[in-house]
Amino acid sequence: MGASFGALLVALAEAREVALVGGSHEAFSALALAELGVLAPLALGLGVLVAGAALFLEPGVPRSPSERLAAARVQPVFARSRTAALAPLVCGVATVWLLTTATLGRAALAHGSPRVAGLALAVESIEGLLALCAAALALLPSVRRGLASVAARWPRAIDPALTGGAALGASLCVLALGVYLGDAGGDGAPVVGILGVLKRGELDLRPVVDLVAIATCAWPSSWSPAPTSRPFEA
Repeated sequence: MGASFGALLVALAEAREVALVGGSHEAFSALALAELGVLAPLALGLGVLVAGAALFLEPGVPRSPSERLAAARVQPVFARSRTAALAPLVCGVATVWLLTTATLGRAALAHGSPRVAGLALAVESIEGLLALCAAALALLPSVRRGLASVAARWPRAIDPALTGGAALGASLCVLALGVYLGDAGGDGAPVVGILGVLKRGELDLRPVVDLVAIATCAWPSSWSPAPTSRPFEA
């Protein structure tokens, strides 16, 4: 049901864009119905996949992100400080890995056949990810001790929501800065300029965004509210 609702939202958005480009608002309903007819089977299959993934990852009672965040914030001090230190490290690893893989991909595709370059890039990206994860785990105790020392004066320093949110915001700012400063060829700024390739007109990411939107709408449908009272006992 959630995926179907997401498909309806995507169909309305796509139909509105097509109607604006075409300059005709009279065919909006027909365009929306056509879009929905194409997206409905895809949304059904995607909803089944999301449900299967939710059942596999959470065979018990699924919990919403707010419930998981609340559980992380009430952990014992040692576990909470470790989670607060791990959150920014995960965001940093993801950002550095993305930039490194993009740079290696451009260098690999500039030489040799696409098949060989793709295989080399796959191996190098996995090796880079493993190396970054190992470095993050090595830095985890030091980061945790640093946050714990700061928490002696500012208790919120070991709040996973605060450290994770700040790290996520910083990562998104780095990505947005790379898209802004880089050009369509991946140049224009050191390191982050490779993200400028996202400005290419032929690189249309709307299908990916639409799939993510439908999957995002399907995911909350798997959440179950926690029971507020005991079941009736005879």
